[in-house]
Amino acid sequence: DAQNRLIKNIWSGGPRRTEYVHSNSSITGKIYNSSGILSETKTHELNGSGLVAKTTYSLSPGYYIMNSYNARKQLLSTKEYNVGGILTSTSDYFYNNHSLDSVVWRTAAGVVIGRLVCTYSGNINNSIGNQHYGLAAFGWGSVKAASKKSYYNYDYSTGALVSYEEQSNTYETDAQGRIVKLTISNPATSESSLYQYNYY
Repeated sequence: DAQNRLIKNIWSGGPRRTEYVHSNSSITGKIYNSSGILSETKTHELNGSGLVAKTTYSLSPGYYIMNSYNARKQLLSTKEYNVGGILTSTSDYFYNNHSLDSVVWRTAAGVVIGRLVCTYSGNINNSIGNQHYGLAAFGWGSVKAASKKSYYNYDYSTGALVSYEEQSNTYETDAQGRIVKLTISNPATSESSLYQYNYY
C-alpha cells in the first residue's frame, strides 16, 4: 500500500493467497485456500512500536502467541498460551552482529526441546527480510543471509539434543547485491524462490 505494507500475498498457480488488512492497532491476515475460500483469519495486535505483540487464530479460539523484540525490532522471544491462558512453550532468539545466531525452543517448565543454529558464509546481505517486503511489523530480519540452518531435537531417551536436519541455502544476487534467487536444500528435497525488486 502507500505505506509500503504488504496487502496481498498470492501463491503461484492458483487462488491460494493471504490478504492483510492494516490499521493503527492491528493487522488482520485472511488466508484463502486453493479453492479461493476463506479458511482462516489471524489477528495480530500491535504494540506501541508498530510490531506484532499478540496473535490470535480463528481456528483455535483462546489460543494465542505473545512476542517481544530487541532494540533493532528483531524478534527476541515468543510465548505460546493455550485456551486457558496457560503458558505451553517458549522460543528464544539470539543474535550475533545483528544476524540470527540461534533459536532455542523450551517447554513451559524451561526444558530445552529443540534448537536451530545458523551459519553464515559469503557475506550476503539479507535483502529478503520482513522489513524489505512490507512485513516489518512481524520483526526485522537478519542483516546477513544464512548459508546453513542446523536443526536439533530433544531425545527423551538420552536427554540430549540430536541433529535431525541440515538445511543449505544457496543464493544468487543482482548487480546491487540483492538476493534474486534462494535455493533451500536438505537431504530429501530442494526448492527455489525467485525475488524481483521495483526499486533500483
